[in-house]
Amino acid sequence: MSVIGHEVLFLKPGPDNPRNSEGAFLRLADGSIMYAYSRYHGNSWSDFGDAEIYAIFSRDEGETWGEGRTLIRKNLEDTNLMSVSLLRMANGDVGLFFLRKTGDFDCRLNFVRSSDEGNTWSEPICCVPEPGYYVTNNDRVIMLKSGRIIFPGNYHETLPCSDFKDPHKAFNPVSTGHFYVSDDDGKSFRKTGSFISLPFSRTNTGLQETGLLELAPNVLWAWSRTCHGFQFESFSTNGGETWGEVNPNQFFSGPDSPMCVKRLLDGRILAIFNPIPNYTGREKYISWGRTPLVCAVAGTSNGNTPLICATSGASSSNSAPEFGNLKAIEDDPRYGYCYTAIHPEQDYILLAYCCGFEGHQTLQGLKIKKIHIYELDEEQ
Repeated sequence: MSVIGHEVLFLKPGPDNPRNSEGAFLRLADGSIMYAYSRYHGNSWSDFGDAEIYAIFSRDEGETWGEGRTLIRKNLEDTNLMSVSLLRMANGDVGLFFLRKTGDFDCRLNFVRSSDEGNTWSEPICCVPEPGYYVTNNDRVIMLKSGRIIFPGNYHETLPCSDFKDPHKAFNPVSTGHFYVSDDDGKSFRKTGSFISLPFSRTNTGLQETGLLELAPNVLWAWSRTCHGFQFESFSTNGGETWGEVNPNQFFSGPDSPMCVKRLLDGRILAIFNPIPNYTGREKYISWGRTPLVCAVAGTSNGNTPLICATSGASSSNSAPEFGNLKAIEDDPRYGYCYTAIHPEQDYILLAYCCGFEGHQTLQGLKIKKIHIYELDEEQ
């Protein structure tokens, strides 16, 4: 596979900036594009390091990016702010969602809104009513055609631990997928009536870092990363209130790494993932198996997206789209690529993702790449 797209920005770590990490895009009213992400300070690049929400801006359709500014600053009680999602709210406000870690292993999605295109923000509200460790990845909050806002929160049980400097001692990596909705444009949030979990008990991951896409009005596709060689999926036909059984999608093979999916403006669906799992004899490098980074497209440009069950091949309104051939976004086997944000426009797509490079870990660098729509259709 030849690599598509061209790099427009590579934010590498530097002094007092050990990591630039996952975020989301939004078109602003003045025509510029904002990319908001987690910018780390100090010496630690871990998920418990010192991070705030920062933004950079482009005024030429993503070709160049100017100086940025801090959007959301940490409070004294905050451990970390990260994993941004952005939405244009029903009333026209900019909605910004981010994970806030506080206290003893409390990690929940928070929400702020801006009526002046991100210059000032409301006080944050917590979108997950019950305390606990609930992971919501970047670019994961979506608005349905009905106006409902919905996001996944993957619950990890934590145990009492006196040594907060090593949170992994208390962190259970096995998680279940829960879902939270707002039907009043972000004024309040509630948990829906069911959650998803793997249909077997022997697992090192459970269902992690779930993502969502609306396939048809109130028909939702949820997928989750696992350690079992595939993304596992489930479907809802009532806007996320209840969910069906969980099964592997055998098209989306891969390591324990998140997949990102979004509908393009021409109606097709774009999926971005790491297709090759770890296997015996493969050099590990520092990629965690998250290489290469590839994309695949489902549907046609007239908006016709056939729904084909990945396991049986039968047409269904309760099944995943049928995806076509893979194209490479990154193919260096030495480095990992993950946590992609997708911003579709009529003629191009902007992608932002964590990117490893010489002497640095997968999560430390952040790359923005621009792909022209025609590149998705070219024969390789």
